[in-house]
Amino acid sequence: MLLLASAYALPQEVTPSTAAPSSTQQSQTKSQQIEIKAKSEIENARGDTAAKTVISNEELMRYGDTNINDAMKRVSGVLVVKDQLQLPGMNAGYTQILIDGEPPRGVSINDLPMTLIERVEIYRAGNAQFSSQAIAGTINIVLKRIPSNQRNQLKVNFANSYRNTGAVEWLVSDKQDKLSYSLSLSARDSGGLSSASTAYINEFFDEKNQLIRKFTQQDLRDLTAHSFRINPRIQYTNEAGTTLTSSSSLNANRAKFTQDTSNLFLIGSTLPVGKNTQNYRSDSNFGSTNLRLLSTTNKLKFDISAGLTLITNMIKYSDTAKNPDDRASLDRDLYIHRKTRAFNHSGKITVAGDEEHDIVGGWTLSRSIDNSRKNEQQVNHLPTSTENSLQTTAVAINNLAFFIQDEWRFRKQSSAYFGLRWEAIELQSESTAHAKIKHQSSVLSPIMQTLWQLNPENTDRVRLGLSRHFKAPSEFQLASPIYNSLNNSMIDPNRRGSPSLRPESAWSLDAAFEHNGKDELNYTIRGKVRHITDLHQEVISYDGNLWWYSLVNAGKAISKSIEFDLQFPLKRWIKDSPNIDISFDLNKHWSSVSNLPGPANILSPNTFNTKLSMDYRAKDLPLTLGYNVRYSDSRWQQTSNTQRIYNPTPLALDLYAVWKFDQKTLLRTSIDNLLKRQSNNFSEQRFAGLRTLSRWHSPEYRKVSLALEHQF
Repeated sequence: MLLLASAYALPQEVTPSTAAPSSTQQSQTKSQQIEIKAKSEIENARGDTAAKTVISNEELMRYGDTNINDAMKRVSGVLVVKDQLQLPGMNAGYTQILIDGEPPRGVSINDLPMTLIERVEIYRAGNAQFSSQAIAGTINIVLKRIPSNQRNQLKVNFANSYRNTGAVEWLVSDKQDKLSYSLSLSARDSGGLSSASTAYINEFFDEKNQLIRKFTQQDLRDLTAHSFRINPRIQYTNEAGTTLTSSSSLNANRAKFTQDTSNLFLIGSTLPVGKNTQNYRSDSNFGSTNLRLLSTTNKLKFDISAGLTLITNMIKYSDTAKNPDDRASLDRDLYIHRKTRAFNHSGKITVAGDEEHDIVGGWTLSRSIDNSRKNEQQVNHLPTSTENSLQTTAVAINNLAFFIQDEWRFRKQSSAYFGLRWEAIELQSESTAHAKIKHQSSVLSPIMQTLWQLNPENTDRVRLGLSRHFKAPSEFQLASPIYNSLNNSMIDPNRRGSPSLRPESAWSLDAAFEHNGKDELNYTIRGKVRHITDLHQEVISYDGNLWWYSLVNAGKAISKSIEFDLQFPLKRWIKDSPNIDISFDLNKHWSSVSNLPGPANILSPNTFNTKLSMDYRAKDLPLTLGYNVRYSDSRWQQTSNTQRIYNPTPLALDLYAVWKFDQKTLLRTSIDNLLKRQSNNFSEQRFAGLRTLSRWHSPEYRKVSLALEHQF
């Protein structure tokens, strides 16, 4: 039975028998407070009309992960593909990722120290308080509030996969009268699998399916990355309960990347470049500050915030290329300086005191200005010539949104949620590389959800929801500078922006049945249907003797899914069994894209996903251990009229163990990807009778990590 399981319930580590009674009682009280707080969030979510799933920090920290993506890959109903968080059934671009309800401006969510995260909320249907750019759903990372007591915590993590990595996190907090503060420091040394080598085999066929060109490509990579982050927070609370919170973040990242590419031409004509060495260095600095005011009157609650962000990035990039005869063909040096300044403001007003209605209204606005300067010098050796170019680009993005929502309890055990959100996005771009671009779009998104509690204890519920969503094109998709490929071909085209790209829009219908028994047997069945129009489709074209990649709006799609998840303690079925908690989920998806050839015209290559997890808590030892096993099927996916891809997701198994030395110190150890199953990837393109087939091998490595946590 131990090999079949996973725990949804929070592990409750055993107190060592050597601990002093007074210390034990204090620790148990503290643990109970933490557990009650986590459970209250989950129980509140069960009663909310706007459906959401809550993942606590304790569950996220179970394997000792140092970033949110690694922690979320084991969560029911969530996938991490190519280091991108996504909800199943659609690719990552359709899932909205937020930090405290706002987009992560200029910072990667993986840069967040795990000690700062309070919980993660998953919204599979719409919510008017958040942007409607969430066709697949929303994952909202909620940061911890400033603790009301003194705290000093240190976490040290060491790991090895392809190479050694490490991380250190320190959190200190205290309170003095009406003033409280917290300070988080973190440092990380990473690189890992990004340094692993990859081998490709590329084949070209003519109209008669005869092999006319074949070559292999070997990429040898090396990445070193270092980051340092400071997060100070200060909060003041007056006698009336009004709070003013200042939150800031300073982040410095340094990265060096080297890649040596060797092409071996076996059959047919060669390409211009046989060998290529790339050297890349990035120095980026990020700073943000935010003020938040919370105030309550007799009937109104105010939540007002404003923030500033500054990002600078310096990139140095060099290319050294040789032709197939091993003679130098060109040297290219690229210098990019980018500076982004942003302002954001939001407000929310809640009307309190009505027993039947919870009415909330609000607004958000933001403006960012991005200035970049790119200097490029290219020295051609065959024949000798020099090319110099200077490109400057200025991009301004304005966002404005208003929303209103009402949660109406029209019966004692039934309620309805009505929301309306209007969003507008404006992008203006001026560059020496292209004409002036001005792009505007706005979307009105109605949201309706209902909740029927089938009994007074609210152990059984039925939910139904209808909402409208959209997916706006990114700044890069609209106004990206032209990228010229060294070996221009169908499989490695030049790239350029698509300034006329419109947002995708979608209607979504959701239904769910939920059961949460007093015996801790919990299960949920969900169904969802989405209809999407104005899809963003990749296009490979041949223009001016060059191959080009771009995006266009083309066609529509329909997506259907059904999901099931289950959690229970083994004692629910076997009274005298060990303390084992089991979690299981599976989801199945069907989709079809109208204007792409079948049968691979689907929105995601993973149409079936399942996970199984177990947590075991020893009775007489301060030991918790468990595992998580994940499986996703893999299908060919048609990504454009000319290309289809096959990227399998291998079966994965993770193990962990936690040993608690005393009430202040514990040790976590884990093994990720124990099976280390290999996979082969394929990409096929067809254009005007020609066909290419590329195959490459994805390296797989086990990751062994050790984490020590101590509270002073």
